[in-house]
Amino acid sequence: MAMMTNTQNFSRWNAALNNQRASAAAVAAVQDLPDGPVRDRVFALLDQTTDTLINTPAPSLGAIATKLECLFGEELFDEQDPRSKACRLLIGDLRLAERVSLGFEEPDLSGGMDLARLAVDWAENLREYVRWSTLLHEGPSDAWGQSTRADIVALMDEAEASLLSMHAPDLNAVCMKLRLLALNYTDDLDQRTGLLLALRDVRRFATNQVE
Repeated sequence: MAMMTNTQNFSRWNAALNNQRASAAAVAAVQDLPDGPVRDRVFALLDQTTDTLINTPAPSLGAIATKLECLFGEELFDEQDPRSKACRLLIGDLRLAERVSLGFEEPDLSGGMDLARLAVDWAENLREYVRWSTLLHEGPSDAWGQSTRADIVALMDEAEASLLSMHAPDLNAVCMKLRLLALNYTDDLDQRTGLLLALRDVRRFATNQVE
C-alpha cells in the first residue's frame, strides 16, 4: 500500500510539473506580443498551473526545491533583494538533504562544506535567536538589563538574519528557515502560502526520518 501511495504521489506531482512547465513555455512564446485576450489567457494558465503545483504534495525533497523555484521565479536572482539569497540557500539546503537521503558520499555530498562544523554553528546561532525571541515574548524583566524593546528586536533580527544566511544542517533547520521566511520575509500572500505548504512537505519528510 505504501509503495502504491508513493507511486501515486509521484504521478500527481509529475503531471502538475509537466503542466506548469508547458504553461511557462507558452508564456515565453507570447510574452513579447501585444496585450490581448489570448495572451492574458496564457498568463492566467501559468498562474493556475503554478498554484496547482505548489498545492500538490511534494514526493521528494528535490521536488520541494523545484516547488520553491517555481514559487519565486525570477525573484530568486534579484541581487538587490536580501530574501533572494536566503531562498537560494534554502533551495540548496533541500538539494543537499536529498543527496544525504540518497546515500551520496563525499566529495559529491556537501560541495566542500564541513557539515559537522555547520551543525555546531547553526546550533549556536539558533540559541541566540531563541534567547532574544523568548525575552521579547516574556516582556520587560531583569534579564533585559538596560536594553529597550527596540534593542531586543534588533538582536533577534540579527540572529534571524544569521540563520537565514547560512546553510541548514538538517531538515529541522530547513523547517525553521521556511517558518522564518513565511512569517517575516514576504508580504506576498501567495508566496507566504507557498512557503507554508513547503514547510508542510518538509515536516512530513522530517517525521518519516525520525520514524
